[in-house]
Amino acid sequence: MPSLTKQRALLGMPVGKRRPDWPKVARYAAMGLGALSTAAGGVRAGRQVKDTAQATTKAARSTLDKVGDAAGKASDLGSAITPGGGGDGGGSDREENLKKLRLIIKESIDVGVPLKTAYNQWTQFADMPTYMKGPQSVDHEADDETRWVVKIGPSRRRWTAKILEQDPDERIVWESTEGTENRGVVTFHRLDGNLTRVQVEMEYFPNGFVEKVGNIFLMARRRVRKDLRLYKHFLELAGSETGAWRGEIAAEDGAGDGAGDDGSSEQETETTTARTG
Repeated sequence: MPSLTKQRALLGMPVGKRRPDWPKVARYAAMGLGALSTAAGGVRAGRQVKDTAQATTKAARSTLDKVGDAAGKASDLGSAITPGGGGDGGGSDREENLKKLRLIIKESIDVGVPLKTAYNQWTQFADMPTYMKGPQSVDHEADDETRWVVKIGPSRRRWTAKILEQDPDERIVWESTEGTENRGVVTFHRLDGNLTRVQVEMEYFPNGFVEKVGNIFLMARRRVRKDLRLYKHFLELAGSETGAWRGEIAAEDGAGDGAGDDGSSEQETETTTARTG
């Protein structure tokens, strides 16, 4: 241990009594206090690390609990949409669950063109993929039937739609017969000589787990809204339609009432004007 005292010297020889070397004492005392402070800081840091670890563990447990709850809900959702799921009376339960899962879409947009121009452009279903991002391909080979491939979020859906009613410049009513289930009507309303409101109302049943989860965030509704805007921008920029289908399809009267003698219903379909474009 270093000496903390000192003694005067005369001609190299020690003289008198030894006295405390106060500067050295103060220096070593400061060093001791610093060491004690460092040790105390280490203890505090250790406690903080322990507290942080406990908080992290608690948060992780909470996250795992939430993930477990989400997985349970996903499992319940999968059971609800599986045919016959839910035990006894699965058919009625499935139908009720489908009603809860369906998405009712109502969107409209005002387009700065005459009503006839807006209607004519809408009838050009095959052209929709060129200016909309939802439809990937549309086949309109038969007057009253269209085949669709549509991108909704990360999914692609296919369906065949039958046109139940088509009244030029008024309305087009459709219902899917194969593929993803949907049905609806698009109507055209004259607001002014050069302003038309196009309104879409449809009932859409999300298909697949990803799409059903996306239904919570109205993914399909946003897709319809964005495509209506793209339709508006395209038509207003072009100023005129790319073609026209002015055929008329009459609504089915007395469907399911056995209009014919053999009990079958009849649908009157008129194609008054050939397709142009």
